[in-house]
Amino acid sequence: MRTSVTMKSILLIAPYPPPYGGVSSHTLDLIQSFNQVNQHCDILHFDDHVEKKMLSNHSTLFRVRNIPSFSLLVLFLQNFHKLIKFFYSVSFIRDIRLFFGSMSRALIIQKHLKDNSYSDVIIYTSKLGFLIPFLASTNKDIDIHYSFYADFSKNPSFYSQHRSWFKNIFDLVKTSFSSSKYCANLPSYLSKSIQPYVVYVGVDTERFRPVHADIKLDLRAKLSLDAKQTAIFVARFESEMGIESVLSMFEAIFNARSDLNLIICGASGSASSLIKDFESKHPQLVRVFENFESSILPELYQTSDILIAPTVGKHACMGVSVKEAMSSGLISFVSNSGGLPEAIRHCVDGFIIDLDDEGMVDENTFIASILRYLDSEDSFISYRDNARKRAIELFSSQATLKKYQDLLEL
Repeated sequence: MRTSVTMKSILLIAPYPPPYGGVSSHTLDLIQSFNQVNQHCDILHFDDHVEKKMLSNHSTLFRVRNIPSFSLLVLFLQNFHKLIKFFYSVSFIRDIRLFFGSMSRALIIQKHLKDNSYSDVIIYTSKLGFLIPFLASTNKDIDIHYSFYADFSKNPSFYSQHRSWFKNIFDLVKTSFSSSKYCANLPSYLSKSIQPYVVYVGVDTERFRPVHADIKLDLRAKLSLDAKQTAIFVARFESEMGIESVLSMFEAIFNARSDLNLIICGASGSASSLIKDFESKHPQLVRVFENFESSILPELYQTSDILIAPTVGKHACMGVSVKEAMSSGLISFVSNSGGLPEAIRHCVDGFIIDLDDEGMVDENTFIASILRYLDSEDSFISYRDNARKRAIELFSSQATLKKYQDLLEL
């Protein structure tokens, strides 16, 4: 791992916690990794309020709002001759809100760039990338990079509608990359010449690490849980993450036996009320952590034995929670959504349960796999060691930092 200080300065345009999710958790970890090698890196996050917060000697968080202002109008007029061409090169009339929203965000970033000095800008998330043509037209001396995910697998009609605009993004950036081979291959329908890099989202393998069985029992006691096997679900409280299937599956398991606890943690979503009702129905077996502090997440994994990740459809690049769980020595039960099978090896460090023909969770097979584990848990001890070893080799923060250093030529 490189430890030399570089003259480059990086700006991430990305979500930043709270609340925690795949991308925001990654940016938090990436900032910490950059800090360890004295690399300057700031974050600009579009939010509902304005804030400037020093994260370290090498990093500052800027929260900004995408709202009209006089300064934005001045910037628009100053760059009108550069921006106007997009009225003709892109069918903006198809989605006027997307067009002007992307242009407004690009101008906000442009204003920030005028007030600060950066060599590289990384745009995170698929839809936020639509601002790149506007940003590129007003910034010729800054290298722009694009980190995209599986949204165009989830919303193919949207990206087909804006095909030329989307292809233009890849033509303008210096590098593009995604967090799994599955997601990196998705833009190939635009052009075979588009060949994004694969940069796995790393996790801190020292922070997420296994603990002795006695410590695990103590951690359960802190949550007033009995000394039994414990499953954990870590994701947004949304249907696409499979939470409704989790509730359905564990209702069936709890009706049959009482030797398994369940911890549910994540950011608020459409299923929040269902989850609270489920906890109230099973107060001895279920614990819910909603919009929790990230500092307690390693301990929640250490409290647990298995991860449940029944993601719906084919849009998952590769969940961060799966890699955190692997690093913590948990056995993962996952669907075959998107890039999840790139992380978990079936019957080596976890179990992969295929989605049905409609892309929905096969709950019966999930339940059968979990019960098989509960009935012979000692037979799967090697899975924990395999998961931990794989996380260190492929998914560590150090491995991800090295990838970024190579891509950004730091």
